[in-house]
Amino acid sequence: PLWPVGVTFKNCVALDWRYGFSFGNDKTQPFNPVHLRNCTLAGNSIAGVRADSRNPIGLVGPVAVRDSIVWDNAAPFQGFDPIGQVLFAVEDSSVQGGWPSPTALDVDPRFEDAAGDDLSLQPTSPAIDRASGQGVAPNELDVARRHRAVDVAGVPNLGGSSVDLGAIEVPSAIGENNGWMRIDARAASSACSS
Repeated sequence: PLWPVGVTFKNCVALDWRYGFSFGNDKTQPFNPVHLRNCTLAGNSIAGVRADSRNPIGLVGPVAVRDSIVWDNAAPFQGFDPIGQVLFAVEDSSVQGGWPSPTALDVDPRFEDAAGDDLSLQPTSPAIDRASGQGVAPNELDVARRHRAVDVAGVPNLGGSSVDLGAIEVPSAIGENNGWMRIDARAASSACSS
Protein backbone atom coordinates (compact mmCIF):
# COMPACT_ATOMS: atom_id res chain seq x y z
CA PRO A 1 0.00 0.00 0.00
CA LEU A 2 0.98 3.63 -0.40
CA TRP A 3 1.24 4.97 3.12
CA PRO A 4 0.56 8.54 4.21
CA VAL A 5 3.51 10.79 4.96
CA GLY A 6 4.62 12.88 7.89
CA VAL A 7 3.90 10.14 10.44
CA THR A 8 5.70 7.68 12.67
CA PHE A 9 4.97 3.97 12.33
CA LYS A 10 5.82 1.92 15.42
CA ASN A 11 5.79 -1.81 16.07
CA CYS A 12 4.80 -2.70 12.50
CA VAL A 13 5.38 -5.81 10.43
CA ALA A 14 5.55 -5.76 6.63
CA LEU A 15 5.74 -9.34 5.40
CA ASP A 16 5.48 -10.59 1.84
CA TRP A 17 4.19 -7.36 0.40
CA ARG A 18 5.36 -5.95 -2.91
CA TYR A 19 7.09 -2.97 -1.28
CA GLY A 20 7.31 -3.40 2.50
CA PHE A 21 6.59 0.27 3.03
CA SER A 22 6.07 2.53 0.04
CA PHE A 23 5.94 6.24 0.65
CA GLY A 24 4.70 8.82 -1.76
CA ASN A 25 1.91 11.29 -2.17
CA ASP A 26 -0.77 12.50 -4.49
CA LYS A 27 1.70 14.77 -6.32
CA THR A 28 -0.05 17.88 -5.02
CA GLN A 29 1.57 18.07 -1.58
CA PRO A 30 5.18 18.09 -0.42
CA PHE A 31 6.49 14.76 0.80
CA ASN A 32 7.01 15.05 4.56
CA PRO A 33 9.33 13.01 6.78
CA VAL A 34 8.36 9.44 7.68
CA HIS A 35 9.72 7.55 10.68
CA LEU A 36 9.76 3.78 11.15
CA ARG A 37 10.49 2.66 14.73
CA ASN A 38 10.69 -0.91 15.94
CA CYS A 39 9.42 -2.30 12.64
CA THR A 40 10.17 -5.63 10.98
CA LEU A 41 10.25 -5.68 7.17
CA ALA A 42 10.93 -9.11 5.72
CA GLY A 43 10.21 -11.16 2.63
CA ASN A 44 8.96 -8.24 0.54
CA SER A 45 9.29 -8.87 -3.18
CA ILE A 46 10.75 -5.56 -4.36
CA ALA A 47 12.11 -3.66 -1.38
CA GLY A 48 11.87 -3.21 2.34
CA VAL A 49 11.30 0.51 1.98
CA ARG A 50 10.66 2.47 -1.20
CA ALA A 51 10.22 6.21 -1.50
CA ASP A 52 8.96 7.96 -4.60
CA SER A 53 9.71 11.64 -4.95
CA ARG A 54 8.35 12.27 -8.41
CA ASN A 55 6.55 15.28 -7.09
CA PRO A 56 6.68 18.48 -9.13
CA ILE A 57 5.82 20.81 -6.27
CA GLY A 58 7.80 19.76 -3.23
CA LEU A 59 10.97 18.28 -1.88
CA VAL A 60 11.06 14.85 -0.37
CA GLY A 61 11.49 14.59 3.35
CA PRO A 62 13.75 11.97 4.88
CA VAL A 63 12.73 8.43 5.73
CA ALA A 64 14.17 7.57 9.15
CA VAL A 65 14.46 3.94 10.21
CA ARG A 66 15.36 3.23 13.85
CA ASP A 67 15.45 0.11 16.02
CA SER A 68 14.10 -1.96 13.13
CA ILE A 69 14.91 -5.09 11.15
CA VAL A 70 15.06 -4.96 7.34
CA TRP A 71 15.92 -8.49 6.29
CA ASP A 72 15.35 -10.97 3.48
CA ASN A 73 13.78 -8.44 1.09
CA ALA A 74 14.69 -8.19 -2.58
CA ALA A 75 16.53 -4.96 -1.67
CA PRO A 76 16.71 -3.08 1.64
CA PHE A 77 15.82 0.32 0.22
CA GLN A 78 14.87 1.81 -3.12
CA GLY A 79 14.58 5.52 -3.71
CA PHE A 80 13.01 6.39 -7.03
CA ASP A 81 14.34 9.90 -7.27
CA PRO A 82 15.97 11.34 -10.38
CA ILE A 83 17.35 14.35 -8.52
CA GLY A 84 18.61 12.61 -5.39
CA GLN A 85 16.26 14.05 -2.80
CA VAL A 86 15.22 10.89 -0.98
CA LEU A 87 17.28 10.63 2.18
CA PHE A 88 17.28 7.47 4.27
CA ALA A 89 18.57 7.69 7.82
CA VAL A 90 19.11 4.28 9.36
CA GLU A 91 20.12 4.03 13.01
CA ASP A 92 20.27 1.17 15.49
CA SER A 93 18.81 -1.30 13.01
CA SER A 94 19.72 -4.60 11.38
CA VAL A 95 19.82 -4.14 7.61
CA GLN A 96 20.75 -7.00 5.32
CA GLY A 97 23.65 -5.87 3.17
CA GLY A 98 24.53 -3.09 5.61
CA TRP A 99 24.04 0.64 5.56
CA PRO A 100 26.57 3.47 5.89
CA SER A 101 25.79 4.32 9.51
CA PRO A 102 27.88 3.54 12.59
CA THR A 103 24.87 1.99 14.37
CA ALA A 104 23.43 -0.02 11.47
CA LEU A 105 24.18 -3.73 11.70
CA ASP A 106 24.43 -6.38 9.00
CA VAL A 107 23.65 -9.37 11.22
CA ASP A 108 21.05 -12.07 10.72
CA PRO A 109 18.29 -11.41 13.29
CA ARG A 110 17.57 -15.15 13.46
CA PHE A 111 13.82 -15.21 13.05
CA GLU A 112 12.07 -18.12 14.71
CA ASP A 113 10.52 -19.45 11.46
CA ALA A 114 10.51 -16.89 8.63
CA ALA A 115 9.32 -19.49 6.10
CA GLY A 116 6.33 -20.17 8.37
CA ASP A 117 5.65 -16.43 8.85
CA ASP A 118 6.94 -16.36 12.44
CA LEU A 119 9.22 -13.32 12.63
CA SER A 120 9.73 -13.48 16.38
CA LEU A 121 13.37 -13.70 17.47
CA GLN A 122 15.14 -16.90 18.48
CA PRO A 123 16.64 -16.91 22.01
CA THR A 124 20.11 -16.53 20.43
CA SER A 125 19.21 -13.56 18.23
CA PRO A 126 21.73 -10.68 18.19
CA ALA A 127 18.72 -8.32 17.97
CA ILE A 128 17.68 -8.96 21.58
CA ASP A 129 18.20 -5.93 23.86
CA ARG A 130 19.94 -4.22 20.94
CA ALA A 131 17.64 -1.23 20.24
CA SER A 132 18.24 2.33 21.38
CA GLY A 133 14.80 2.47 22.94
CA GLN A 134 14.32 6.05 21.79
CA GLY A 135 10.66 6.95 21.54
CA VAL A 136 9.44 3.88 23.45
CA ALA A 137 6.71 4.96 25.84
CA PRO A 138 6.23 3.47 29.31
CA ASN A 139 4.09 0.33 29.07
CA GLU A 140 4.29 0.36 25.26
CA LEU A 141 3.24 -2.90 23.62
CA ASP A 142 4.75 -4.63 20.62
CA VAL A 143 2.77 -6.00 17.68
CA ALA A 144 2.05 -9.19 19.67
CA ARG A 145 0.60 -7.06 22.53
CA ARG A 146 3.55 -7.81 24.83
CA HIS A 147 5.41 -5.20 26.82
CA ARG A 148 8.46 -3.52 25.34
CA ALA A 149 11.66 -2.97 27.31
CA VAL A 150 11.55 -6.37 29.01
CA ASP A 151 15.14 -7.16 29.88
CA VAL A 152 16.41 -10.62 28.98
CA ALA A 153 18.72 -11.89 31.71
CA GLY A 154 22.26 -12.60 30.57
CA VAL A 155 21.99 -10.51 27.40
CA PRO A 156 23.93 -7.24 27.42
CA ASN A 157 21.95 -4.14 26.48
CA LEU A 158 24.18 -3.28 23.52
CA GLY A 159 21.85 -0.63 22.13
CA GLY A 160 21.59 1.15 25.46
CA SER A 161 18.19 -0.25 26.43
CA SER A 162 16.41 -3.53 27.01
CA VAL A 163 14.23 -3.03 23.92
CA ASP A 164 14.68 -5.52 21.07
CA LEU A 165 15.08 -4.61 17.41
CA GLY A 166 12.01 -5.12 15.27
CA ALA A 167 8.30 -5.33 15.95
CA ILE A 168 8.28 -8.34 18.28
CA GLU A 169 9.79 -8.29 21.77
CA VAL A 170 11.13 -11.61 23.02
CA PRO A 171 9.78 -13.04 26.24
CA SER A 172 11.89 -12.96 29.37
CA ALA A 173 12.44 -15.81 31.76
CA ILE A 174 10.17 -14.12 34.28
CA GLY A 175 7.59 -11.37 34.27
CA GLU A 176 4.88 -10.21 31.91
CA ASN A 177 6.37 -11.66 28.73
CA ASN A 178 6.94 -15.06 30.28
CA GLY A 179 6.75 -17.96 27.84
CA TRP A 180 7.44 -18.34 24.15
CA MET A 181 4.61 -18.20 21.69
CA ARG A 182 4.38 -18.41 17.93
CA ILE A 183 3.78 -15.01 16.36
CA ASP A 184 1.91 -15.09 13.06
CA ALA A 185 3.56 -12.16 11.31
CA ARG A 186 1.20 -12.39 8.35
CA ALA A 187 -1.73 -11.68 10.65
CA ALA A 188 0.23 -8.93 12.38
CA SER A 189 1.35 -7.27 9.17
CA SER A 190 -1.70 -5.05 9.08
CA ALA A 191 -1.58 -4.07 12.75
CA CYS A 192 0.72 -1.32 13.91
CA SER A 193 0.54 2.03 15.61
CA SER A 194 1.17 5.40 14.08
